[in-house]
Amino acid sequence: MVEHQAEAGNRSAGAERRASSTAFFLPVVMLTAPSAGAVFSQGDAISLTATATNSTGGISKVEFFVNGAKVGEDTSSPYAFSWTAATAGDYSITAKATDDAQGTTESAAVKISVLAGTGKIYRILPLGNSITYDNYSGDTRPTGQRTSYRYKLWQLLRQDGYRVDFVGSRYSGGDFFPDANNAGIPGIRDDQLQTVLNGGSINIGGTIQETTGPFLETYPADIILLHIGTNSVSEDPNQVRNILDIIDEYETENNVSITVILAQIINRITFSQTTSTFNDNIKTMAEARIANGDKIVIVNMEEGANLIYSSTQDGGDMHDDLHPNTTGYEKMAAVWYTALKGVLGQSPLAVAPASPADVSLYRVYPNPTDRDELTVAVTSDITSPATISLTDMTGRLVRQQAATIVSGENQLQLSLASLPAGTYFMRLVLSKTGEVVRSKVVKL
Repeated sequence: MVEHQAEAGNRSAGAERRASSTAFFLPVVMLTAPSAGAVFSQGDAISLTATATNSTGGISKVEFFVNGAKVGEDTSSPYAFSWTAATAGDYSITAKATDDAQGTTESAAVKISVLAGTGKIYRILPLGNSITYDNYSGDTRPTGQRTSYRYKLWQLLRQDGYRVDFVGSRYSGGDFFPDANNAGIPGIRDDQLQTVLNGGSINIGGTIQETTGPFLETYPADIILLHIGTNSVSEDPNQVRNILDIIDEYETENNVSITVILAQIINRITFSQTTSTFNDNIKTMAEARIANGDKIVIVNMEEGANLIYSSTQDGGDMHDDLHPNTTGYEKMAAVWYTALKGVLGQSPLAVAPASPADVSLYRVYPNPTDRDELTVAVTSDITSPATISLTDMTGRLVRQQAATIVSGENQLQLSLASLPAGTYFMRLVLSKTGEVVRSKVVKL
């Protein structure tokens, strides 16, 4: 009897050790595609790929999830699945690995965007220092909350239907919007930025090497937003001239065209005459290049953004001496946006009407709703492509999808899947006329 009890105890202890071992050696899984901030067109086949390993056994399957809903799985390496978004919008993608002992691990989420419409997606490279990245002295915010001017600029571009993709080696602000890629390197000087563009390493609090070769080969762009010169500012514009030369050389070698929107940089609370003189010299230098055919657009951030150069506590637009606060960044975004409209052309959602038209919203139902789909009933006297979008109470775009309005009565289906409970504002825009109908939507 004692012997049997001892054997049972040993078996129990062994089972506990195995259970503990299984828990300790859970699978390791990582989503390898798409990359964070990637942008696609509606209808694109999007490749979802992942790596998964377990040091004590095999992997039985890897499942792929979009906004929390499973879309597919693969049982053998390389783990992959092709997914196509049914509607335009922003999506969060994860992969979950299950091992032979049924242990599971879920990957970190990757956020992407799917755009309505067709045609070219313009790649925009926000390039600069901590003002582009969003970082100030003693900043303890997580990377996901550092949005700079880029979040507001993204909102302006998306709300007017521009097909754009922010690109760059860094990703900051992803808690607020998916397309948070940029090339803002805190602490970098304009001479050091030349080294980065050429693919070399620099030492800012430790060696930094963004790419192993020319930066624009890894992160090609159609438009560059360049705000550089704040750190160790001098009156000399030649370092910025050298940056423009590197961009020109890349264009020539690769037979591509890049428009640089070049900022006369913001000043600071402790007014810097050197910064103002630098800006004057930047403008003179750039105007000479423009006269010779260089594709440069000059924007005056120092004065044209109407920044109030005082602290937040004093009612100003600056977080500290050098860095804007949220309102300051929003003012910068408005300047970038005006320049971008000149480069990109008229907004796809602001086309002048070809003839008088009328569209009216006569019902949104069920509203309030606890469902994942809403019916939007409208009448129109023309047929037109349209875009229907939802923004939350902060103005953040949370859903956008394409639609076609026909002459007469229409019943459109708007997906609310994955949206949390709350109040949203719906905006339906006819592409042909630019007419807008709006409604408030409440999800329970």
